[in-house]
Amino acid sequence: MITMLLTIAFLVAGIPRSNDRQHDGRIMPVYIVLSAVGFGLSIAYWLGYFPKMADSIVSTLRIFHQFYEDGE
Repeated sequence: MITMLLTIAFLVAGIPRSNDRQHDGRIMPVYIVLSAVGFGLSIAYWLGYFPKMADSIVSTLRIFHQFYEDGE
């Protein structure tokens, strides 16, 4: 639910305002990417992939931390 709200918030934030002369009325690509990431995270949450993703992220960080400690 929270990730879906963030997705909508990023899309709304990316819409240029009427007084913004820097853009020609299109949504900025950065916000499109952020909203796509948020949408992907919300689907991953609904499918139950967050525990698996969290475990893989933590194990990857542990590996990098071990390489950092061994390199000193």
